[in-house]
Amino acid sequence: MTNKATQTDAALTVEELAARIKYHPESVRRAIRQGRIHALPFGAGWRIPAQEVARILTTGLPYHSARGKAMA
Repeated sequence: MTNKATQTDAALTVEELAARIKYHPESVRRAIRQGRIHALPFGAGWRIPAQEVARILTTGLPYHSARGKAMA
């Protein structure tokens, strides 16, 4: 028996990722909407690919916001 997983099988739900990184699920959804987390639409929710989960676990959740920039 081989251990091949499809991209969807290897992906985490928002709730699973939130539990792993100790964030509220809505914070994860917000980061997805802002483009800080790469996720794939899946039904009514999202799936975060294993490669993206590994990146987040290694480097942390990226932060960037246009609100913090000074206006010229």
